Amino acid sequence: MKKALDQYGGNLQGLLDEFRQMKAQQEDTGGVKALGEDIQVCRALSSAARRAANDKKPTETAAALNRLGPALISLRATLPAARVAEAVERAAAALNSYETEDAVKIASRDLMQAQEIRGSAPATLAPDILKDLESAKQQVGKSDISAANQTLLRIIDTLAGDESVRSAAQALATGRGAQEALGREAWGVVLAELDNLDALLAALGQKVEGAKTALAGEKPLATAGGETKPETPPTGTPPATEALVAETQPAAGTAPAPPATPAAPATGAATSSTR
Repeated sequence: MKKALDQYGGNLQGLLDEFRQMKAQQEDTGGVKALGEDIQVCRALSSAARRAANDKKPTETAAALNRLGPALISLRATLPAARVAEAVERAAAALNSYETEDAVKIASRDLMQAQEIRGSAPATLAPDILKDLESAKQQVGKSDISAANQTLLRIIDTLAGDESVRSAAQALATGRGAQEALGREAWGVVLAELDNLDALLAALGQKVEGAKTALAGEKPLATAGGETKPETPPTGTPPATEALVAETQPAAGTAPAPPATPAAPATGAATSSTR
């Protein structure tokens, strides 16, 4: 304990904060809980933009869309497959940027991080690349830079084709399409893009909920007759989240109706890749 405290310059609060962060990461295996919250944030902002667009309010629509863009970028960065790809890209860059000794050291560290992220991620949210990662790590350890580069490129291609990554990229493109249509005041296109975006986010949300079930094990729910049935992921629009988007809905003469239920605070996506 004293040694750990010394690393923080005697700052007990810093040490406690580090312990809390480690505990939170252990309780959220693979960052799945945080990912689900990020999806909820994106759907709330998309819903706010759609309400404003439906009423043809350009200022309010633009405000919601301006917040939605960064949220979608953060969402993609939170995906396990995207986080693995980031670590692999760092390893590939190291191999081609440093002298062999330093390149091996840095790339080995990055590949170990990639293995840890993939190892804790649900199988439904990242492709099975652990064998390729181990091969790349061994090739790096032998200073076989050429072979390691080929393996890393293959891993990157596999990760780029992951369904969750492609869905998040498509959601981001759809959000940008809504912004471009708003610039032309093509309200019908704006609404169509936002409808498509919500469908993409809902499908990704279902995938994340399925990952939660796989990690925790199915918890049966009691029915009225005493029988049990497996818990299923929620569908439809997320719970009322007006508190998340209040800034995009300024009052226009009359006060807005209060939300049906209090909104749960959402944690932002890691702008990277933490969780």
